Amino acid sequence: MKSLSTSKILDSAVQVYQTLGASFLRLCLVPTLVYVLAGKFLEIFVIDRLMVTNTPSDILAQIGEFSVRIGIGLFVAAPLMLLGYCWILAIVSILISDWILSKTRSDEAVAREAVRSLPRIAITAFICLVIGSIGFIIGLGVLAASALTTDSGGILAAIAVVVIIIGLLWNIYFTCISAISPVIASVENIKPLAAIRRSIKLSRGNKSFKGVFPSNWVFSLLVVYSILVSIFQFVVSFPLDQFQIQQHILNIIPGPISHDLVSNLLGLLPNFATIWIWVPFLATGITLIYIEARVIFEGFDIEVLAQVANREGSEIVYKF
Repeated sequence: MKSLSTSKILDSAVQVYQTLGASFLRLCLVPTLVYVLAGKFLEIFVIDRLMVTNTPSDILAQIGEFSVRIGIGLFVAAPLMLLGYCWILAIVSILISDWILSKTRSDEAVAREAVRSLPRIAITAFICLVIGSIGFIIGLGVLAASALTTDSGGILAAIAVVVIIIGLLWNIYFTCISAISPVIASVENIKPLAAIRRSIKLSRGNKSFKGVFPSNWVFSLLVVYSILVSIFQFVVSFPLDQFQIQQHILNIIPGPISHDLVSNLLGLLPNFATIWIWVPFLATGITLIYIEARVIFEGFDIEVLAQVANREGSEIVYKF
């Protein structure tokens, strides 16, 4: 394997997706459903109610409501979304590893292996979520304290804003250096904290390879992913809104209960299609970044060739 630039990482992700896309879509259907439903739960029970209160005259009660909703988002909705994402990531990393090694497994075998490794991957991702969100948590705590203080409330509120901004920058940085940790936990079968430490080490690069920083590849991948997702959602949603397709379908559905159910399902379709198609692409890019980091820093291609040579003289052909 030759060392890849950021653009070639993206090109390789596209090539792999073109080759394995059908398998990704078949196996990622249920994980995508988990991800989308968790996202809807987050929207309904956290985001839509975050600034709504039942006790407008009681500041302590408002803080309590706000804290409970943040807690539900951070410790219920977000872990469920992470579970869906990690499930997809497990499936994608297994399929790509098998593809590189020219191994063939049935969909059932891949699904079983993904489920087996899912707890370790999900715990790894959840720890990363908590560490990456620590600035937000501290900032919200300071903001809550400012609401209880009359003398220095304005100063505390300003401090809270600064802490939240710093937390945002920290979240971006930590996401970039820890993004491959779930893949490491899956492929290398190591514990979550060890996977995170290893991800940080690989992502920061090596002094012997100047200018090679996998964390930069992750950042570029996330930017491209966000742009593609935004464009795709617009392309999918625009005709639905412009031609009122959802309303035409609802007009032929009898009964208020069926009407509401179909309305909610139709509302989920654009988001479901986006996640189903594009999250496997993101997982593909993350997996390839992990592989490329090991190729550059650890001679992973030589290691793989040695493994393949021991498999009854079989040969491996790298596709990228």
